[in-house]
Amino acid sequence: MGSDDDPEIEGAQRATQRWAEFPVDNVPRPLVLVESVVRVEEAISGPAKITFAIGAVDGDESVPTAVLDILRTPRLFMDNPPDRGNITVKNARFGSCAFVTDRGPQLFAAWQMNSDDVVGPIWVLDPDIAASAWSPAEPLSHLQILEGRGRSGATSHDERTITFEFLGGVPDRVDYATAEVVETRTAVAIFPKPTNRDPSDSGRVVSRLVSGSWSGLITTRTVTVDLERPLGARVLTDTGGQALPVTPVS
Repeated sequence: MGSDDDPEIEGAQRATQRWAEFPVDNVPRPLVLVESVVRVEEAISGPAKITFAIGAVDGDESVPTAVLDILRTPRLFMDNPPDRGNITVKNARFGSCAFVTDRGPQLFAAWQMNSDDVVGPIWVLDPDIAASAWSPAEPLSHLQILEGRGRSGATSHDERTITFEFLGGVPDRVDYATAEVVETRTAVAIFPKPTNRDPSDSGRVVSRLVSGSWSGLITTRTVTVDLERPLGARVLTDTGGQALPVTPVS
């Protein structure tokens, strides 16, 4: 564990603080979603992708108002979004769809619809379920630094050992033998510690891995850490404050 003024420790402390009010003792455990309540099964490309993401969406008479409200909530923020007209969704029908929670994928009631501008079905989590999900009051950091950003965690049978999957430098440049871990009553944050393999590298290469830069120098890595006590109902997060999906392993 590093000193409290280390950037890694400060980031992990901020991440756990974001989840300080999580009602970890509630039974049943509150629902925590780690992905959008809107799912598109086929990739959207071109202008329609931006239009859909900024919430420029209309619906026909089959689309419930609460569902349309969710679709109109921006998932992409732009200072000057292009004005290409709205996408129209239609033919809404009630069904079920899997959404990723911090305890893995779960099947939920959802609304399915389609659009002439989108390939494949569009799914929206049932608004009542979406409203019941617990999320921190503090917004998620949108910093584009990729180093240490988590993808998932797998716990041992006693939930004391976590194999943490994250984005990091490629193996021929960077090692991750250890990680900083900050534990609180409600959350656990992990920040992998990078070590340059090439002593001639000035500074830490991965500390400058930013979205859109360093192409070919970033990949999925793992590091294994031991907790002071079982994870239990606590939230696993990376230092960006993002809750991560956890799966048990034998």
